[in-house]
Amino acid sequence: MENIPISQSGWHKVKLQKREILVAITGHGFGHASRVLQIVNRIYERDPMIHFTIVTPVVEWFIRSTCHASFEIIPLQLDVGAVQKDALELDPEATLKKYAEFILHRDIIFKTLEESLKDKTIEAVLYDIPPLGGEIGAWLGVPTFGVTNFSWDWIYQEYIEIYPEYFWILEEMKEQYQRTTVLYELPYSGDLSSFPVRESISWICRRAKTDPKDVRKKLNLDPQKPVALITFGGIGTTVKLPTGVWTKDIHFLVTAPVLQVIGEGEILENDYLHQLEITFPDLIQMASFVVSKPGYGIVSECIAHQTPLLFIERKKFREYHKLLEAMQQHLKHQQLTTEALESGDWQGVLEKLFAKRTLPRDPDPTMEGDLEVADSILNFITLRG
Repeated sequence: MENIPISQSGWHKVKLQKREILVAITGHGFGHASRVLQIVNRIYERDPMIHFTIVTPVVEWFIRSTCHASFEIIPLQLDVGAVQKDALELDPEATLKKYAEFILHRDIIFKTLEESLKDKTIEAVLYDIPPLGGEIGAWLGVPTFGVTNFSWDWIYQEYIEIYPEYFWILEEMKEQYQRTTVLYELPYSGDLSSFPVRESISWICRRAKTDPKDVRKKLNLDPQKPVALITFGGIGTTVKLPTGVWTKDIHFLVTAPVLQVIGEGEILENDYLHQLEITFPDLIQMASFVVSKPGYGIVSECIAHQTPLLFIERKKFREYHKLLEAMQQHLKHQQLTTEALESGDWQGVLEKLFAKRTLPRDPDPTMEGDLEVADSILNFITLRG
């Protein structure tokens, strides 16, 4: 089905009644949570009377540092994402096996939701992008809005080609996704044909709030030295920093969680950053370059702040190729092999990254997807109500 444009109506002309919106978020990484919570913030800015019930296993500190709306959290897992052997390697067979076991407990999930929501009147569901999100909306009998750049049936399809005995999982996921009222499709998406109605939107990402000079001051960094920000999301890994005379002129900052840092670098704990009132986008904007695996969150925020990305290939994950396409269009980038990461031999790759003189073809793509979705959802539920 072809994408359809978002309707542009003046929802703000209608007086809104108090509403409850349920937000369901996968626990796979922070990128899904960061972008959907941006939408939550935008909805709340337009109507502070709206309260949100956030259903997710994502750690509470991340939600509280990202979401500025009125909300409560139900810490409940709604999918299994992709099982990872470590921060860089996925395990397809373990993923399918875990999902097959997880879905047997669907009744427990719905009983938990029934008890938690018994005193609430939910008027809409916003989710990213557990298949159960569509089913929860149908169960509640309310409009259900998804937002994503990929769906789990598309990710799992490659795994099931290797382990066809799990084919039934795809059929079940497609059926759940088909219950979505509208799916908001981000740029560089995978196959989202399981959703009957799709609307194209622009990028969604968080923005820095603190001047880079002030961030450096708070972190006691030399204002003249380049800064390398090394981050691998919510899964700890061992980071071996490069050595050599050339590294003396670079600040290496590694975000927690991390198993071990080998070499001269500083670990930035979440509590410490919170005390200093430094957000993750503040770090992205301040950094001279970022070292990470490419996920939607890190790629979108690097693009938004035009911070070069030294990336490590993500094998066995279809989203990687779409994000590589996005980087080629919008961002200065260079691949760092897993072997180079583990050995600390980065110098040649860094020289290639900074030797690039040509700018990306489109370094400033539109990043207003959170506004577009917020307006669309409010328009929809206002007219419905």
